[in-house]
Amino acid sequence: MPKKSSLSVGWVPSPITTPIYLAPETLENAKAAASTAMVTAIFQKTLFPDANVLTQCASDTVDKVIAEYLGETHAGLTQWKLRSEGSQHMSRMKGKLKQVYINFQNVTKMSMLSAYGLAFEISKSKQEMMNLCIANIQYLLLNHNFEDVFEPTSVDDLELLLVPFGHAGLCNLLEYLTSVKQYSRYLLLNQDSWKSLP
Repeated sequence: MPKKSSLSVGWVPSPITTPIYLAPETLENAKAAASTAMVTAIFQKTLFPDANVLTQCASDTVDKVIAEYLGETHAGLTQWKLRSEGSQHMSRMKGKLKQVYINFQNVTKMSMLSAYGLAFEISKSKQEMMNLCIANIQYLLLNHNFEDVFEPTSVDDLELLLVPFGHAGLCNLLEYLTSVKQYSRYLLLNQDSWKSLP
């Protein structure tokens, strides 16, 4: 009689993936809402989050969007988040921060040269232009001159008032980003975290 093997091979069933019942347009709308909310959260919290904060922000944002749905749709979106498709979308959401950086950098390159007197002048030689740029940069870095500006308190008054972040270069940059690039839609100006000057 053949001896029975002391080792037995058992069959372990693979886990059954529960189907998700979601209308395609519902999922697309939820993903779009989460992406928009992610950019809003970045502006509301910090533009310089570390990796852990950024990951948590993406997760919290998706949870907030899912909470707005009820019944089977809520359950379906919750399952979607826990699967690879949901994880992949949250990874793409974290990339929104890099896109904000890129937009800021592109606009800055175009506007800052003329705003700070660093643009090339054809009437000057290369060496003259270099010396002028160095002098301007040194001045701008002195006492935060690149961001602050002194304004007269009145037309006839010679007294000057320091206006923090009032430099035309910064104001023009913010105007372009909020209006042309439409970042104003991500700024919740009616919230307590935003306060107007008296």
